[in-house]
Amino acid sequence: MNAERIIVADDHPMFRDALVHSLRAEFPEADVVEFDNLPNALTAARDGPSPDMFILDLVFPGMEGPSSISNLRREFPAASLIVITMLEDPNVADQLLDAGADGFLGKGLTSGAILDGIRAVRAGEYVVNVTAQAQGLPPEKPMLTPRQFEILRLLSTNMPNKLIARDLGLSHFTVRNHVSILMRSLKVQRRNQLGPRAAALGLIAVGDTQG
Repeated sequence: MNAERIIVADDHPMFRDALVHSLRAEFPEADVVEFDNLPNALTAARDGPSPDMFILDLVFPGMEGPSSISNLRREFPAASLIVITMLEDPNVADQLLDAGADGFLGKGLTSGAILDGIRAVRAGEYVVNVTAQAQGLPPEKPMLTPRQFEILRLLSTNMPNKLIARDLGLSHFTVRNHVSILMRSLKVQRRNQLGPRAAALGLIAVGDTQG
């Protein structure tokens, strides 16, 4: 059986070296390989065993944002795709998640928080996490993207995922991924807890919730 294969591609040597060191310590059985551009990373991915995970910068040679993520998702459908970037923009996070990314993490996070996000994606979750300062929120409020605010408001009216998908012009799969991220971000165990929790945090108006 092949070892788990993780490809890290980032053109910032200090960040990449630190991340690779952390990954090798955290997952000693994994084959962690690193590159400073996407074309070389893709060549390695195609030549060897299919990667289990790609961890990518957003702005570096060969990377074209959501289109590159879409291409990776089509070519490596079973791989987890994580973007770690200095561009901690919720709108960009939405675009990448819609394109097929499993995780969006800010480089301003602590190394522990970045590893937590990677562990969560590795376990099958979907993750968005950036520094609170990047969104202008106090630390206790989670970072949500504009798309997630839309979905949260509809969830709070007890609308099922299928109707949310139809209302927003999204796939049911995309809505399900966002709901998973919302449950993790708001630290709830059940879908019907999202509305009350969001209202308690001041993310939506109390009158927006039903039931």
